[in-house]
Amino acid sequence: MRFSLTGDQTDAALLVQSIVRSADHSLGDVHLYGPLAAHLQTKLPVDIRHAASPEEVFVAAATDVVIVAHSQSDESIRLARHASQAECHVVIIPPKDLSTAYSYELHLILDESNCGIIVLTGSWYQSDDFRIDVRFTDVQLNLPSPGDDSDASGTLMHVTDACSAIGFANSQVTVLGTNDGGARASSRKIVLAGSAADGTPRPAVTLNCSGADPMFRLKGYVEGRSIDWSVMLPGHPDSITDDLYSLLCERVVKHLPDVAACQMAMEDFSRTLQVVSAIERSVLRRRTIDVYVDELTERSVFKTQMTAIGCGVLTWLMTGMIGYLLLGQLFKPPNVVMQFMRVLWVAPVVIFLLAQFLLPIARRRRQDEAASDDEQKTVHNETDSAPHSV
Repeated sequence: MRFSLTGDQTDAALLVQSIVRSADHSLGDVHLYGPLAAHLQTKLPVDIRHAASPEEVFVAAATDVVIVAHSQSDESIRLARHASQAECHVVIIPPKDLSTAYSYELHLILDESNCGIIVLTGSWYQSDDFRIDVRFTDVQLNLPSPGDDSDASGTLMHVTDACSAIGFANSQVTVLGTNDGGARASSRKIVLAGSAADGTPRPAVTLNCSGADPMFRLKGYVEGRSIDWSVMLPGHPDSITDDLYSLLCERVVKHLPDVAACQMAMEDFSRTLQVVSAIERSVLRRRTIDVYVDELTERSVFKTQMTAIGCGVLTWLMTGMIGYLLLGQLFKPPNVVMQFMRVLWVAPVVIFLLAQFLLPIARRRRQDEAASDDEQKTVHNETDSAPHSV
């Protein structure tokens, strides 16, 4: 596959180096700025074409995959949508200002697209050799302290995703932190316990955010035997091994064409953001937070939005009725004004009811377009296979 790159986040450098080292895949046009441009200044091949804008990257000829590495979530969503509409697979480096709303938007884009979309979180960097065992006890993972980590929230998101992918529990979150007289904790313990997202029992893991050595290593016990395993995280070069450079690109390329697998990976990403949000709430409330599974689909997101809008419409309907009756009794306006006010009062309800048909209409249109494309491909293949007379 041929990759293109746009963005400013240095976390994309690991995937870029993996592509450059690959014999089967290549890097095409790039649009770089900020820290990523400085980081890759001497590490890119000399024949790389630098585009003038992000849009030029995914309209370039023969581009199969677009790497979106922008630090702002709004720009990341915008470019991911445009790249998907250009029939390109999309690999996203998580932006700095992540939220659950970001995953909602990606779910909608993925539902509307025939191409794959993945978010390169901590689980993609881990080795496949590690096998979880429910008999694991006292599992610890040392991480940098919040005060020493320039991107503490990003590290926490990646390590939470990695631990969930490895197989540790994540349905209960408890945070214990100590302060050095300031607002930010100098050390923090995060306990992920309970079960997996599907309710199956899983061992707990404790994240020690204190900067103690050895960092980025899982240590624990299973039936008296000790375990020691390395966890690789983007943004921390000391945790990366040379094997990952050859594995990461192939892992991404193998996953992207499978849209169903991308949907599952997107659900795991949403789950990770829910766990990170639970960690933040545990810090504020100083108690254990339970994390509940909330599967996100195009239908569920649409129903959630319609429910919120429907509550607003009902509120408008009740308050509008009271205002309409009061104005009619107090000021005795002309009939034309009363009719206009009646239309203004009822119009939001009518628009809301009509909006309920948008989802089935859009889905039917998409199915018709897909059927039309298949018919055109069939006619084209029959034309090519027909014998030509001389």
